This record gives sequence, C-alpha cells and structure tokens, in this order.
Amino acid sequence: MTVFRMRAACVAFVLAFAGRAAAELTAKEREHVRALAAMLDDGSPRVRDGAEAALRAIGADAIPVLAEAPCAAGTPRRRALEELCRTADPVAARSRLREAAVATGDSGWREELVAMSKAAESADDVAAKVSAIFEKVRGRRSWSSSDPELGELVALGRPAFPLILDQARTGDRHEAAFLIERSLDRLSLPEDIPALRGVLLTGDADVVDHALARLANSGSFAAEQALVEAVRQGIMSFDIGRALRQARDRVAAGAAVLDWARKNPRAESWHAWPAAEALAALRPDGAVEAVAALAAAQTDAQGLCGVGSELLRLGDLRGADALLKLLRGESTDRSSDGWRLADCVKTLDRLTGLAHPDLHRSRGREDVDPAPYRKAADDFAAWLAENRAKLRFDAASGRWSQGAASPVDAAIAKQVERARKAVQAAGHLDSIGSDSPAVGYVTALGHDVVPTLVHLLETEPHHFPASAIFEFALDRLAEPGDVPMLRAALLRGCDDVTEALGGLAQRRAAGALDALIAAVEQGSAAGPVFRAISRSDSERRSVPAILAWMRKQPKGRIPPGFGTAAQFVAAEAHPRVLETLRPFAEAARGHHDGTEVGRALLACGDFGGFDLLLRAVADCATKLELNPEEKTTPWGGRDAVEALDAIAGLSRPMMPDVGMEDSDTGPALRWFQQAKSELDAWWAASKDRLVYHAGPRKWIDGDVAGRPERPPKEDPRLPPPVPPPGRGR
Repeated sequence: MTVFRMRAACVAFVLAFAGRAAAELTAKEREHVRALAAMLDDGSPRVRDGAEAALRAIGADAIPVLAEAPCAAGTPRRRALEELCRTADPVAARSRLREAAVATGDSGWREELVAMSKAAESADDVAAKVSAIFEKVRGRRSWSSSDPELGELVALGRPAFPLILDQARTGDRHEAAFLIERSLDRLSLPEDIPALRGVLLTGDADVVDHALARLANSGSFAAEQALVEAVRQGIMSFDIGRALRQARDRVAAGAAVLDWARKNPRAESWHAWPAAEALAALRPDGAVEAVAALAAAQTDAQGLCGVGSELLRLGDLRGADALLKLLRGESTDRSSDGWRLADCVKTLDRLTGLAHPDLHRSRGREDVDPAPYRKAADDFAAWLAENRAKLRFDAASGRWSQGAASPVDAAIAKQVERARKAVQAAGHLDSIGSDSPAVGYVTALGHDVVPTLVHLLETEPHHFPASAIFEFALDRLAEPGDVPMLRAALLRGCDDVTEALGGLAQRRAAGALDALIAAVEQGSAAGPVFRAISRSDSERRSVPAILAWMRKQPKGRIPPGFGTAAQFVAAEAHPRVLETLRPFAEAARGHHDGTEVGRALLACGDFGGFDLLLRAVADCATKLELNPEEKTTPWGGRDAVEALDAIAGLSRPMMPDVGMEDSDTGPALRWFQQAKSELDAWWAASKDRLVYHAGPRKWIDGDVAGRPERPPKEDPRLPPPVPPPGRGR
C-alpha cells in the first residue's frame, strides 16, 4: 500500500469514528465497558487501577454506559463516572451526560445527571479566565503559596490543565514559573504524564518536575521512568533527585544519576546536592567517588553542607573535610551560611560525639559571628586527627562508630549523672533532643553500652530527662545485630525502644519492621509504634495487621495512636480501609486525633471526613478564644486548615507561632477565626459539588469556578435543570 493510500485510510477511519455518536458504541465495546465497571469492585488494587486506566483511555464515550444504572455517591462506579466527567473534554462530557439523562427516563438519577452536566463549562470561557490570570501577574518577580492567583487558577479545575501546560511552553513562562509549577502539581493526574514528560524533556524542568515527582512518589512507575529519562538527557533538579531516592527501579535510577554525576563533576549546588542525595540512597557501584568529586568542586554553603553530609552517609570521611571548609568560612556564598552552619555542627557532633548545643540553632540570613564556628571546626579537626583511624562505617546501618568502648556499670552511672547535671544546669528539661550534650555524653561510650541502656529503660522508673537521654542515645547507637534484643523489650511493653527500632527499620535492618508489626499483632502498640511504622514501612506490609488491630478496638472511643495508624492505612488503596475507619467517625468528633481520622476518611473518598476537619478548625478557634493564656500550639487545627485549603483552593499565610512563652495567642486566634469564616463560606457554597477522584485520590470542586455569561442552549427534550440533592454535613 502506498503512503498516500495509508494516509487516506487513516483519515477516513478518524472521520468515521468522529462522526459516530457515543450511544452508537458497538455491542462489543459496550460489553467491554460494563466488564471494566464490574472490575472497579474487585479486591485487588492492581485490577481496580487497571480498570480505571482503561476507562480513562476510552474517555467520554464510556459515560453513557457507566450511567445506565444509578450510582450511589462514593461507590467505585460513581467515582469512575465523576472522574471521567472531570478528565475528559468538558464539551464532550456535557454531551454524553445529557445523552445518558435522556436514556434513564423519569427518575431522580436523571436529575442528578443533568446537574452533573452543568459542571462542564465551555473550554473557551476557561481559556479566557486562564489568560486573564496570567495577564494579571505579568512582570511579577516575587511569588508565594498564599498568592490569591494560585487559588483562582486551581479553582478552574481540570479544564484549565492543558492551558496552563501551554503557558509552560511559552517564552514568558519564567515570569510565572512558581504559579505554573504549583497549579500543575495540584491539577495533574496520572494520564497527564505523557504531556508533562514532553515538556520536561525539552528542558523546562523548573515548571513540571514538581508535578511528575509527586506522581512518582504516589506510585506512578510511568512518572518515575520519565524522571529517569530526563536525568539521562542531562536534566537534574531538587524535585527530580529527591523523587528518585525512592525509585522502585533502583538499578536504572542509580545508573542514570551516577552517569549524570560523572558527566557533571563541577555542577552547581542546586543540581549537585539532589544528585548526591539520590546516590546516597540508591548506592550504585561508584557512587562514593562520584559524590566525592561533586563535594570537591563545591564552593557555596548549600553545596558544601549538602554534598558533604551525603558523602559521610556513603562512608567517606572526605565529607567531614567539606563540612570543615564551611565552618572555617571558606564558602563563597554568605547568604545562606546561617542555615547551613547549624546543620554542619549537628552532623559533626553526631559523628564525633562532641557537643556544641549553642550552635545548633539555625540563624537564617542573620549576620553570623564566624568565631564560634571556627572554634568548633578546630575542635572537630583535632578530634578527627586523633580518632580518624579508629572510626568504622557500617554500610548496613549507614552509621559511624568509634570502635568498641569498655563500659562498666560505674562508668555509665558516672556519665548519666553528668548528663543529668548538664540538663538541669541548662534549665531545658522540656526540650531534650537527640543533639543535646547530655545525649552526647552517653553516646560517647560506644555501641557496647546498648544492652545496659535497654536494661535501664525497662527496669528504672520512667523519670524525665534520664529516660529521654537513654532513648535518644539508644537510637544513635543501635545496630542491626541488636534487633532481637530490642524486639523482646518492645513485646514486654518497653515503648522507649521504639525509636531505635524505627531507625533500624528505616535502614532496612533485618527483622526491625517485623518487630514493630509483632507489637501491633500482640495488641500492645501505641502512638510511637505507629509513627515508627509510618516512617519505615514503604511497602505497606503492616496494613493488614493495623486493620485487624483497629477492628478489635471499641467503636465508641479512639485508642492512643489511632490517628497515626489511620493516616498510614489510608495511604494504601486497601478494600477494607474505609469500612474499618467509618465506625470511628463519631468518636473522633472533638477528639485530638479527629484531624488525622478526618484526613484519612477524605483520602479514602468518604464525605464524612469534611465534618471532622471543619469541627477541628472550629474547636481550635473556640479553645484559643476561651483560653488565651494557654501557650500550646494547635497543630491539629492547623493541619485541618491546610487540608481543607488544599481542596478548596484557598491560600493563606502561615499560622503565627503560639508555643513560646513570650508569644501572644491573639494573632493565632485571628488566623483561626478568619480560616473558619472562609472555610464555612466555601463549604456552604461547594459541599454539593465536591467530587472524589479515585485515581489521584483527590477531592475537587465538581463545578468550575464562575459561570459563562450566556448559558449554553438547553436540550429541549430535558426538563429544567435542578440542583443536586444536598449531602449535608
């Protein structure tokens, strides 16, 4: 067949298909859509994801078949239908919904379909609004997440996505790079990966890498492959490097980043640091020398601190030499030294066991006195000169040790007493941290002191600050071989060893995660155990055990750690998560874990999560108003506001500090009162239009912000449109 005939055949096929109405799908195609709809109820996440992807590929033509029978809100079929209405072309979706409404006959489902069709606003009107927003910000050079233009753009919904992506390709994109990047991140779905990949590979990583990195972190292998391909083509950024740290194909990602580092040994810090982070996490052969070459070329504060720290995590003491250069004032960039100097001191304190607590506070862009940092550099250099040959690096745990100490009970008692006196003299009994000098005194005894610490945590009275000192020291000293001893202590009820087990589980020490799961199965788990699991169980192996633990709890109360556990299981598309969480919704109202339970319900597509979050915001505002003297920071209320703002498309400044003794609760109270007022108004206007998208697990306003000046012509066969029934709070 000639090229001309092939082109003619393709054109004829496209025209024939375009001219066929959605209602005229072949019988085989309609049966295929019905089979995909049945797969949405399958117990396997892979089957459900495959069915959703296949329906998205069919597009708006699948809408009439999905809408043949009424779908209750929140069911898999209803979520798939709503997602198609949002992701397909708005004009096509409106037409298919009207066809479905005509076919359903006289029923409430018909009215609901008519109301859903109202959400598809004309593409021309959305384009005009997008252009107006970008015209309004033309020439601006300063950006913030609280800018109202970002909320306006996100509120336009999915129809605005291709138009924003077009802005990313224009020559003026750098004027609004932040606006484009954040709006694409909030609106992107897995089916947008090919389009985002095309923009990324043209060199526009500064505007689309954020969205692709989020999709990769949420489990999209296609997004991960796009990032790896970009690195192979010489593109690197903070979002790309940090996303590839968790790559599923570790071999391909490690090889790509290693090749990039070898080709760019003198890369600037904003490229070298994320590459070093990825190499330290992926550990391909040759990573040490590649990161060492990057560290040797760094001259600014960010590069010296970031790349040097990653080189230490790879087991090379040349990383410490890079940190010492920064502490001695050899950085050419003074603008960020205040942020990085404190990080350098903390890292070297952990390595050497020395203590410089006065230098741990980040001073930002303040004028920094270099003398104390140079003195600290001399201390570290002297210690390293004396002990460099004794230092050992354990690749399995990723930790340095100073060789075997020979502690006896008298020695540890002396160090513990010294630690107590240091803490009491400082007067900071409520602020013991892992970097405090008291912890350093105990840590300096070395790994051999671990059994003694476990014994003290199990047998001694739980007095602060001694217990906190032992706990932090145990976390810093524990090695993979200690897992059986720590597991036995945890199962005997000693929660103080949880932090050490969690750290070992994060480093993939054999048996550490199994020990935490065993505590859940035994029924002795509490908040620390669930927090450790949420930080270390990237494969979600513990989800069945946590769900079984939840089902055993009385439905009328929220046990300790329930909120953390709910957040963890909600991130997994497990078929029994929602039915397990729903019975606890009423008990979570007004509870301090109510925000976490509410966010978990929303992540699973349950409408009742909104009630818990709105209640948490109202409770925090009332608490601050009635107790102006209380200095406790309302973190739960802040998290609830941020979660609702992300769905509503609202932007606001950060919550004012509350926790300091000399801080005033008035600004925080006004912040919560304004947030409550705005969210209540948004809720009243939008609660009947909110739609849950199962693919990206997002809630999006089902109606596009604003209305066209002239409403589109109504189908004369349909009755006048009526609003959808309210769902209530």
